[in-house]
Amino acid sequence: MAKKFFSTVAFFMIMLLTTVSFTSCSDDDDDEKGATSTLVGTWVLTASEGYTIYNGKKYEHKETYTVEEQEFVLELNADGTYVYDGESTGTWKMDGDKLMIITEEGETETVKITKLTDNTLILEITEEDYYDKSTYTKVK
Repeated sequence: MAKKFFSTVAFFMIMLLTTVSFTSCSDDDDDEKGATSTLVGTWVLTASEGYTIYNGKKYEHKETYTVEEQEFVLELNADGTYVYDGESTGTWKMDGDKLMIITEEGETETVKITKLTDNTLILEITEEDYYDKSTYTKVK
């Protein structure tokens, strides 16, 4: 009797864990789909800061722009295409906290998304001799 009871309990525990595992996986997929749809739109650069190291010397930059200036405009379309400043085009995709931009020439630029809300996008590029943190504001 005790063996049958423990077998039944073990069976229900396995079923419960399996259900929780599948539920957790679908939530992650939904989160990424939601983040991808949040990225779709027109973004205007409002701040940029970072540095470049050249010949052993570090050159820092820090600039701000108003939305009205529309210095640099990034359009991310729902079909996976992008237009940057009305000139550069290609495709884009999101992979976790990474935004991958693929140019028409086939070059891939990967940037880290450090903040994404309905109105704010912060991207970081970190390389050996270069760092940039760019803040974009959504206008459409």
